[in-house]
Amino acid sequence: MLERNIEYSRCNGIGTVLYTSIDGKYAGHILIADKIKEDAKKGISELKKNGIKQTVMLTGDRKDVGEEVGKKLGLDKVYAELLPDEKAKKVEELAKEKSEKGKLIFVGDRNK
Repeated sequence: MLERNIEYSRCNGIGTVLYTSIDGKYAGHILIADKIKEDAKKGISELKKNGIKQTVMLTGDRKDVGEEVGKKLGLDKVYAELLPDEKAKKVEELAKEKSEKGKLIFVGDRNK
């Protein structure tokens, strides 16, 4: 919209926003966002109750989106805007940072 000097209403929703125009005029937007599973927050809370010291999310989403999800879930750290190979490198870094007796558990989402 900015590149084409089209006036538009900015969407402040959390997710990926697609702005549309017709004949050079703002027509609306589409917000695409992942839905947080109902039991996710409870699961994170249970992990912490059972001694998990740190919960971390690695995501390819924008920083503001990742931070909002992390806040809703009660995560300790969020690393956002990561490509798949960057996620793998971050997992390796986290594995090196843990204590000798510590464990690192990785859980991936299932994209359909």
